[in-house]
Amino acid sequence: MRRALILVLPLILATCNEGDLLVDTGSTTLPVTVELHVGQTIRFTEQHIALRFDHVTADSRCPKGLMCFWEGDAGVRLNVRPEGGTATDCTLHTTLDPKTVTADPLAITLKSLNPYPERGSTIGTNEYVVTLAVDSVKLVLWEERSSR
Repeated sequence: MRRALILVLPLILATCNEGDLLVDTGSTTLPVTVELHVGQTIRFTEQHIALRFDHVTADSRCPKGLMCFWEGDAGVRLNVRPEGGTATDCTLHTTLDPKTVTADPLAITLKSLNPYPERGSTIGTNEYVVTLAVDSVKLVLWEERSSR
């Protein structure tokens, strides 16, 4: 039985793609930093909301090894789905605004997008990994008011 499991398990794992992965954060307290691959969804059980990294809308960041007049920008499309509600698409940017979106009860901020472009190479659509900071909207609003 063990041998059969050892032989079958790699086949099962090979048929899964990153879009099938669901990260459940029911036991994680906010704020939290998460990394998502293209097509990956994270569910915030306590807040009753799911967040999916759909795709990169554009990537004009200045490649490593080149001198550019402008650092460029990349946009990432996120899909926010409240439990029992209507899904909303939003785009966050690495350089331009918006870098943060409020999807009550969450505030989602784009921290980074990897890999970073390099001179002479192309990044495949499914190679991108986004790093997001997710926090409670109430906490973010309070911090903004208190810093004034």
